[in-house]
Amino acid sequence: MRGKLLKIILFIVILFTISVPPCFAKAKGYCYVIAYSYRQQVVVFTPVFMKKVKNVSYSEEEFVADVELIRKMESAFDRHVRSTMNINAPDLTVSARAAFKSSTIAYQRLNAEKQEYIRKAWDIKQASNFNF
Repeated sequence: MRGKLLKIILFIVILFTISVPPCFAKAKGYCYVIAYSYRQQVVVFTPVFMKKVKNVSYSEEEFVADVELIRKMESAFDRHVRSTMNINAPDLTVSARAAFKSSTIAYQRLNAEKQEYIRKAWDIKQASNFNF
């Protein structure tokens, strides 16, 4: 009886050890953050950067990004923009675009957003010295 119980426990431990690591696997997610002001008609972009994200996806282009990661990116960029650029605090809206599966997809999305703001004749700025 004791030997059979020991074998079952050992089997469960081995099964758990094999199945758990894929749940915590990380993938490379490509991200960028924008900050914009409707009143001043200015938009500020970060360059595309890579962050480790969970390897969970429901689309061909994006991984599922943690809300915590998104909030950290937004608050860090908010502080950066407010301290380095002349944009009024109440006017500023910051939004992170997180966890694209490739840098090509991220750059395509970033360029599409830039073109939209260019079409609206907004002032486009890049925060190239932003590090996250």
